[in-house]
Amino acid sequence: MSLKATVSSLWLCAVVNTGAAFAHDDARNQSGHGVSMTDQQSVQRVMKAQFDRPESPLSIPAVSIESGYALASWTQDGRGGRALLKKTGGNWSIHLCGGDGLKKSATLVMAGMDKSSAAKLIEKLTVSERSLPVEQVKQFSMFEGVIKIDDPRHSAHSTSPSHDRHRK
Repeated sequence: MSLKATVSSLWLCAVVNTGAAFAHDDARNQSGHGVSMTDQQSVQRVMKAQFDRPESPLSIPAVSIESGYALASWTQDGRGGRALLKKTGGNWSIHLCGGDGLKKSATLVMAGMDKSSAAKLIEKLTVSERSLPVEQVKQFSMFEGVIKIDDPRHSAHSTSPSHDRHRK
């Protein structure tokens, strides 16, 4: 693994460990300033608050929402993936990170969605991604495996083989 990839992985791990607290504060600040955002904008804001860096901007070109869940396709540093977010108490939080695995109904059902809503969400994302360049959509598949983010047992992501594979 290159030095840049190692540094990026370490940074990502640190952010994931503290990101939920920042995302909660960020969502509270949005409402506290009277800013009215769509769910799509809120999803993008939560993800950018956790992962965007001046030297490595996070792009989130596709966000689809269904029944309190969102699928967001992202790219950063020539890589990409997808995130499943869940809305609880009016706030969005990242629930799972993955690639093509997040476009499988069984994965979304295991994450808590009902089968019908999962199918609708996947279809919405598929339609949204069709309008994007083919090379960009290929980047969304680069994240290997599926990682549960809001699980306290995943506090040491840097030791997770499935997490590190997508960075290589």
